[in-house]
Amino acid sequence: MWYVQKSDQHYSLTPQGKEYANRMDAWDFHIQLQAKTGVLVCAVRGQCDEKEYLIYTREKHPFFGKQGFITWKVKFGESISEVAKRELWEEAHLIWEPKLVHIKHSFVYEKESKKLLEDKFFYFFLVQDPQGEAQGSEEGPVEWIARKDFSTKITSIYYDFQDIMTIIDSLSTPNRQLTFEEKSYEVEDF
Repeated sequence: MWYVQKSDQHYSLTPQGKEYANRMDAWDFHIQLQAKTGVLVCAVRGQCDEKEYLIYTREKHPFFGKQGFITWKVKFGESISEVAKRELWEEAHLIWEPKLVHIKHSFVYEKESKKLLEDKFFYFFLVQDPQGEAQGSEEGPVEWIARKDFSTKITSIYYDFQDIMTIIDSLSTPNRQLTFEEKSYEVEDF
């Protein structure tokens, strides 16, 4: 792969060279780390007190055994809504049209050392009454769980699960607009 090209009159950057330079810090000439981008899919079925949430238990690392909503990293060049739609199908065999409801930028620090462990943006998609029969995959099982049963059935949650539920609960507000938040977390077990 070439980063520089030569013409009759001068040298210039190739498209690959421009992208490489785009990720470089102009002052210290190092490639900069970038925040991870992902999707979070909250599938809900039922109404009012009868609502159930699709909870996923990871059977792969990182976060083996943790429970929460379906998430996935967005790869370079992928559509965020297509990733959300694809992952709901691949992880739970459900079909829906994505509705972006919230964007969250999280910083995760190790509690004792205060070292930054993770910097990520998550795009939250809400799925109301998706089509299909929920089935897990090799990535882990899924289960519809009523809110009243969370404390007994969700035993190993992600560190920000309660914050996510607060966001999901706020979705019933009339005329709710897309929201954004930034939040830091300190964790002992990452």
